[in-house]
Amino acid sequence: MNKITVPIRCNPVWMLFSLAFVFAFVVPSMAQQEGMVAEMRQRQAKMMETQMFMQQLMQLGFNSGLRNELEIVDDQVESVKELAENYQREMMEFHQNSGQFGMEIQKLVKEGKNEEARKLSEEYQNRNNEFAESYMEKAAEVLLPHQITRLKQIARRQGAKYTNQFQDEFGVAATVADEIGLSAEEKERLEAAIREARKEYYATVEEAKKKANEKILSALTTEQQEKIREILGEEYDQEAMQRKARAEMMQKQRELMKEQREMMERRKSK
Repeated sequence: MNKITVPIRCNPVWMLFSLAFVFAFVVPSMAQQEGMVAEMRQRQAKMMETQMFMQQLMQLGFNSGLRNELEIVDDQVESVKELAENYQREMMEFHQNSGQFGMEIQKLVKEGKNEEARKLSEEYQNRNNEFAESYMEKAAEVLLPHQITRLKQIARRQGAKYTNQFQDEFGVAATVADEIGLSAEEKERLEAAIREARKEYYATVEEAKKKANEKILSALTTEQQEKIREILGEEYDQEAMQRKARAEMMQKQRELMKEQREMMERRKSK
């Protein structure tokens, strides 16, 4: 029996991230076009949703917990494993063959050929979606309708963690604000609640982490603790620093958007 190789968080997801990042710079006057920002986020979210579906499908080949969640029956197991194995192999081949896209896009951006870079980025995205959709059709031949629905839910939630403006699990609800019919005021209220909840949660986590580290070091002598500090230095919480940087960037974006709206309103009133 062929072995299922555990997939690495690599080519598809991170290539999509890099292309989405480049795409943000090749759209003209992005900071001045709120509609374009929303459209880019929607495009990125759709790409991530599709890709996460395929990542979850690939995990069905070896993840018994996910198979249990989807209620995969014994008669489906071998077909699911075969589908997952075929997808992983063909996915790697597809992205290896498409590897030149990322380098070419970056080259075009450096040369100032933004429109060409944007078109090439869209071409890659379209090819990637076509490839993924072909396997989504194959998945429908192996999985039952309720299993497909549940897999899509899981994939969407996972993708939303990366593509929401807060870039973590707390911002997931904001990604469906339009779908559940929230007004602009309700969206602002939801986002304010998310910001406050995140602040409280991470403050608790950081305090718990500090206490945990102190407890661990308490098992050592003072001299041993000093030697550890000499070797490793003081604790540096990279995730906390990244969260802080993202929060500052989001605040600047909100201020910029507010300024743009006020400027547009002043122009209309003249």
